[in-house]
Amino acid sequence: MQKQIFSATVVYSILTFLQPFTSLVILQPFYLHHFTSDVYGILSLMGNYTSLVSLLSALSLHSVFFTFYYDYHQNEKDLRYFFGQLLSFTLYSTCAFMLLMCFAGEWIFDWVYKDDQVKFYPYGFVATMTGIAYTFFTPFIIFLRNKKMLVFYALLVLATVIVSIAGQVVLVSVFNWGLEGALIGKLLGVLIGVVVVLWYNKAYISYRIDWSFFTKPFQYLKYSFPDLLLNWAYASTDRLIIERLMSLSFVGVFSLLNILTGAIEMAYFAVRSAILPFLYEAFEKDKAVQEQEVQQLYTYYIWLLVLAISGIILIVCNLHFIITKPSYLAIRTYVFIYALGYLFSGINMLTFLRFYYIKDSKTAFLYSILLLAIMLALNFLLIPIYKLWGAVSASFLSKLVVLLLLMVNHRTLFKPFYTIYCLLPMLGIFIICLAGHYITQHSLLSYPLIGMGQFVMVLGMLTLVAFTSKLLKKSALINS
Repeated sequence: MQKQIFSATVVYSILTFLQPFTSLVILQPFYLHHFTSDVYGILSLMGNYTSLVSLLSALSLHSVFFTFYYDYHQNEKDLRYFFGQLLSFTLYSTCAFMLLMCFAGEWIFDWVYKDDQVKFYPYGFVATMTGIAYTFFTPFIIFLRNKKMLVFYALLVLATVIVSIAGQVVLVSVFNWGLEGALIGKLLGVLIGVVVVLWYNKAYISYRIDWSFFTKPFQYLKYSFPDLLLNWAYASTDRLIIERLMSLSFVGVFSLLNILTGAIEMAYFAVRSAILPFLYEAFEKDKAVQEQEVQQLYTYYIWLLVLAISGIILIVCNLHFIITKPSYLAIRTYVFIYALGYLFSGINMLTFLRFYYIKDSKTAFLYSILLLAIMLALNFLLIPIYKLWGAVSASFLSKLVVLLLLMVNHRTLFKPFYTIYCLLPMLGIFIICLAGHYITQHSLLSYPLIGMGQFVMVLGMLTLVAFTSKLLKKSALINS
């Protein structure tokens, strides 16, 4: 089973996270070289706005295609007709949304953003078009992946990534278009995908909407759409608050911290997606087998989560090899605490799978509301006093509070974590991160040395746990 899980993790990670990975490895250093922290802050705000547009412009119908794909997948004609209707509705709704923003976009931006540099024209206008483009591109990617058209899928994703990167590099470096060039380059990449989508499905796009195909999706959206908005709000509103209460420069620094440590979230989402089928199968087995397999899967998940946290800290501590601007290097001050927060959110996300398995999405939704409420309250309370440390603390504490509430209210769900193979890595990374932060603030040791030291300690800890595990298994075999 471990080989199957590992294979699924690798395949899912490569195909799903190619674009964010290339953005992290190629585009982020490029942005940091060409843009000051305040311009980088605007770029981050436009990225958040693009995500919101992709949710609102087509009522997020594209996001539910994965669920309703299986209602039609056994009949190719019905599936293509349903997808064509989805695209037809998207054409109408996105045109209406674009028209609305052309008239009201400037007023909305003036009301939301404090800094006059954050303009609807040209930045918001291009970002709106990019968000709309994603509403066409996203469901088609799901369509290709579910039909196992992996070559088509890989070529399309690769083409959009290459055009996006090349467009941004050329427009910014060669034509000196600055931030506008970066936004247009990103749009060009997605437009390649939109052209392919419309061409491939041209026979099924209709001027008439068959509303019978939208009854169930709209019912589903009553519950999924608020959850999607909550997820967006949790991921984005802290930067809006920082822009209102501080400055664009601080938005840029915090955004860089969020993007780099966000690789931890990418890692545990990939692992969670890979182990999900095995986990749900284990839940259906008898108690003894279930406990053994669930503990094995949880251990696998926690180990990779701990490695991801330690690895990202190591990278951030050595960030001076990539960038030299002092304003960006300031994120090293916050990385130990901010990255540690992903340990709590990673455990929370794994626990939510139990709620989804028993069809109790309401409980997960309520905890999501609570998480957002705590985060917002702490941001408004702490940022005016502690500046960027306030935002970091709000993220850390909100995740920790929700984890503690889950442990108190759903104790049985945490039983698989109560083994030496899970507890030691979790406790170890917690202590190492706190110690690393303390040492950076109260000693003359360099960040690269501290970063490497914590990474070696984590590897040593996991090696020791693995060695102890083998000894215990050998001892059990001898005694039996």
